Amino acid sequence: MQGSHAYGIIPTFNSRNKWRDRDDAMATMSPWESRDDSGVPAMLGGGDDGGILRNVIVTGANRGLGFAIADRMLKLGSYRVVLACRNEQEGRDALERLRGKQQQRRQRQYGTIATNFLASFFPLDVTCPRSVEVFREDCVNGHLGGRVDILFNNAGVCFPEQDGNGPQNNRAAAAGILRETLAVNFFGALEVVEACVPALQAAAPMVARKEKKKAALMLEDNGATSTMTSLKPPTVVWISSGDGELCFLGSKWRGLLAEAQSLEDVKSPLSDLLATATDTITTTSKQNSTAPAGSQQEGEQGQVEEMAFGPTPAYSLSKAAVNAAVRTWAPCIQAPTVPAEAPENTKSRTGVRGGGVRLVAVCPGDVLTRMTSKEEMARGDAVSPEEAAVEVVDLALSSANDIPAGRFYRHGEEIGW
Repeated sequence: MQGSHAYGIIPTFNSRNKWRDRDDAMATMSPWESRDDSGVPAMLGGGDDGGILRNVIVTGANRGLGFAIADRMLKLGSYRVVLACRNEQEGRDALERLRGKQQQRRQRQYGTIATNFLASFFPLDVTCPRSVEVFREDCVNGHLGGRVDILFNNAGVCFPEQDGNGPQNNRAAAAGILRETLAVNFFGALEVVEACVPALQAAAPMVARKEKKKAALMLEDNGATSTMTSLKPPTVVWISSGDGELCFLGSKWRGLLAEAQSLEDVKSPLSDLLATATDTITTTSKQNSTAPAGSQQEGEQGQVEEMAFGPTPAYSLSKAAVNAAVRTWAPCIQAPTVPAEAPENTKSRTGVRGGGVRLVAVCPGDVLTRMTSKEEMARGDAVSPEEAAVEVVDLALSSANDIPAGRFYRHGEEIGW
């Protein structure tokens, strides 16, 4: 598991009034951005788009894997990176740490201090609709000009439901954990993707034009025909987990998510679950119950369909939902983005297969963050965030042929749902 959090359990997912004060505060926050000496972000040459900076958003970027991904993108040199996280102070601190790392790299390579630092911070609480709306207007449409090339949907939480002092026997506490986990890992993260899709689609025509120009040059040079295999579409990398594989779910949820044919098929049963969480669910598997065998309590618990097996069932369910959303929704946003009112000859000229948005789920493996469990630490095979970030970034920058949309990946290889 990866990611981190430093905040308490949200009492209820639907209590929007409790967000009012925080919403107002979020709406008045300004972005913390670093620019070059001229006050204008520099345009770097040598990038994929011939000197045009590509825009990247990383959620949960204040620490762990998100921070490492942001650092990796800045190190590559042709990307304007937005750090997004809920805690303003941690976001500012992360921005300054990234600046320091870039200056150290520049000094080692060239003996000078870097003046171009193309990173900025915008506050984003994925569980707060008002915060997501402000982020879309101020960051996506304002700061980035309505164009996003890569979204690393990384923000996530995990709670130790099954450690020795966990609340596994307190149904109200377990329901609170379920609400918070689904609010951040699935519903909130989904809202962020939905907010960014128009900006991701706006980047697609530029990618298509670049590839068509490359194909024309190939034809002119040697008569070769391009099959567009190098097309790198705007991409959403939604960080998931192997804990969300269907084999770890109870039979009810395994069936519901495996049979889902649309995004609504994924969202609807989860919303119903949250509406009745305190009264009707147990997050623990029957074998972890403390009720005496054969007792009435044991029998009642046995009748309740467990969500998932293992120490963190709410986390597993949330990541299984992420995977199902990627599988069902990816085809809907992958179509070429040509305006419906465009003339037919224009559509045939600009429409490129796979010219839309690529949505993929990625398991980074066991990563050493605040969410790493004692068992994962004991195994000794967890990698550093920096190591995991290399693989995640490489996948995001791969061609559509190498990494097709709507699939689940680990270490660059497709894995089963």
